[in-house]
Amino acid sequence: MVNEALQTLGKMDDFGCKPALATINAALEVAVKANLVDEAEKIYQKALSAGLRPDRVTFNNLLLGLGKGGKLEEARMLLEKSAHMLRIPDRIAYTSLISGLCKAGLMDGAQVILDDMKRIGEIPDIVTYSAIMDGFCKRGEIEKSMELFSQLRKMRCVPNVFSYSILIDALCKKGNLEDAYRLFDEMSDNCCIPTIVTYNTLINGLCKANKLKEAWELFQEVTQKGCTPSVETYNILINAYCTSNQLSFAFKLFHKMWRENCRPDTVTFNSIIHGLCKLGRARRGLNLLERMATKGCIPTTVTYNTVLDGFCREADLDGTRRLLLKMDNEGIKKDDVTHNTYLALLLKVGNEEEAFETLQKLLHGGFIPTIVTFNTFLSGISKQKNIMWKDILRIMDLLPAGIFPIDNITMQIVRQSFCTAERFSLACDLLNELSLRGYSPKGAIYSKLINNLCDSRRPELAIAVLISQLERGWVPEPTSFSCPIETLCEENDVMAAFEAFKSLREVQMHPNSQTVVKLMESLQRSGKIEECNEIIQFLKTNTEVDAF
Repeated sequence: MVNEALQTLGKMDDFGCKPALATINAALEVAVKANLVDEAEKIYQKALSAGLRPDRVTFNNLLLGLGKGGKLEEARMLLEKSAHMLRIPDRIAYTSLISGLCKAGLMDGAQVILDDMKRIGEIPDIVTYSAIMDGFCKRGEIEKSMELFSQLRKMRCVPNVFSYSILIDALCKKGNLEDAYRLFDEMSDNCCIPTIVTYNTLINGLCKANKLKEAWELFQEVTQKGCTPSVETYNILINAYCTSNQLSFAFKLFHKMWRENCRPDTVTFNSIIHGLCKLGRARRGLNLLERMATKGCIPTTVTYNTVLDGFCREADLDGTRRLLLKMDNEGIKKDDVTHNTYLALLLKVGNEEEAFETLQKLLHGGFIPTIVTFNTFLSGISKQKNIMWKDILRIMDLLPAGIFPIDNITMQIVRQSFCTAERFSLACDLLNELSLRGYSPKGAIYSKLINNLCDSRRPELAIAVLISQLERGWVPEPTSFSCPIETLCEENDVMAAFEAFKSLREVQMHPNSQTVVKLMESLQRSGKIEECNEIIQFLKTNTEVDAF
């Protein structure tokens, strides 16, 4: 796409067509975003050759491109030229470049330009420093941003609402509400009036920390201080109340929006519909969806999927089918979530054949299955009382081989539904088949399952999987040996841990030295001196333990 755009620009000369400066600027922006710095420089030279006079947009795009490409010397020269041609103060030109570099995460380059700025006698202002603070925060280096903020007054630079808001936002995202509140209070003490953006940031931080009482109090303060809540303000609180199943408060705010002439948007409706569906009120969620258009708000695919999920939770197949038909009639595009939710419902209500037929139709229509699709079917058929290997193969045969890696949900399904005495061999066959079909390397699959079983405090089954696969020729990762033994030691089942150690020893596999030490310490605490001596004798005659 980028190359096509640049080629089109190049062909304009062939037709004797002189590009406008707006076209040059658009091409520059495309090249810089694609990190094609050399192309960006060529486009700039093309503008000069065509007799065009670059404007601030032209220079800003090219300066950013040079900075991203590490061409700081060229950027410096262009900076001087731009300040002269545009007759703008050097401070603004430098700040523009610094801001662009910070947005691109190029903090080292921004620091170099800042040093240049100081060297020529230009004093950075709060806009310059705010750009650098924002850059540090976006890289997760809040401490550096805080340190710079604390030095502002020493540099005779007074913080403004934007510099405060940058830090408050970063602290809230990190969960450090105490320091965020301290800065918020400091703003008032310094006669710096918070904007609605500042309030929204802090309210959102409180909601994410589940401090809804404090968030509501701060919301009330907004109006008391003469600041008008925005749609985003309402949305933050409404979503928090819906997430915590406090729908009465959510509806209270929803009605307040209409009274205050603050029109709810799609996000508002989606939050409330989600809250209704979570509580088993999908029908009411559908009613609200149907009212959205009359309120000037068009439902999206996300809105429909939310209600669809509600019907799935309630196993309402008729409601789901009517909703899917409505999506077709309204021209709403169905996505992966739509299809996977419907397939999950069919399996949930026992319509396995229809689920497979639906999947086949979707595949023929161009649907690309994801790991969610696979997990949906695997979970669905695992609930059968007498599951057979052919049932599992039927899923795999429908899905293209190796198009997605298995994830933790897959392993959870295998652990919960297949790792039983009756289905153990089926679990091993399933994992082997997944490996053969390229869904994940064999070692990675079994290592995940062993770790998953240990996390679920089922180390004895992890040992069984380990030994079973060793007999099939699998060479596991070192942690696969250590994890089950260490878990057994943590559960004070030291003799089981010792027997696991011996079983591994018999197949010429050994845990690492750290695990052996833990095992010996556990045996000593339990008074199992004879077993400790057996391990010591083994270590004296084997040097392979430390190999891992």
